[in-house]
Amino acid sequence: MTIALMAVVCVGFAACGGDGDGGSGTGSGSSSLSGKWKKISEREARYQLEENGKWIVTEDEGEKASTSGSGFIFDGKNARLVYFNSDGSYTLETDDLFEFKVQDGHLYLLELDEHDTDGFEDYGAINITGNEFTLVEEKYYSGSQKKVKTKRYRKI
Repeated sequence: MTIALMAVVCVGFAACGGDGDGGSGTGSGSSSLSGKWKKISEREARYQLEENGKWIVTEDEGEKASTSGSGFIFDGKNARLVYFNSDGSYTLETDDLFEFKVQDGHLYLLELDEHDTDGFEDYGAINITGNEFTLVEEKYYSGSQKKVKTKRYRKI
């Protein structure tokens, strides 16, 4: 009887969701992103898949401070891609408005344009920690090569 009760309790806990943002697994998820975020660094590395199934680094540029001023503004469920000027003002990277969500540890953006039919696009794995977040984008080539871009953003 005790074992059956424990099984029911465990299944109940496993079925419970996260914080209402699709189970981001990254802290508070979508609600943590509200505000202005400026890219502070970027790193790009290339990898080759070995016969033993392990990825090895073939090229690594190292982490570089970002001087572009690019970033995001997240407001409610909407996001904009922007460039922050030195005086704190910003200009839009595009006129596009996006809906965003954090789900299963990834940031997804949906262009709010009636002509766009792509649906939500994966912008990469996201890890939100306090006033910073990291976005990791992986692109695979020919199954045995990949490029990994890691971008760090800070809330301003």
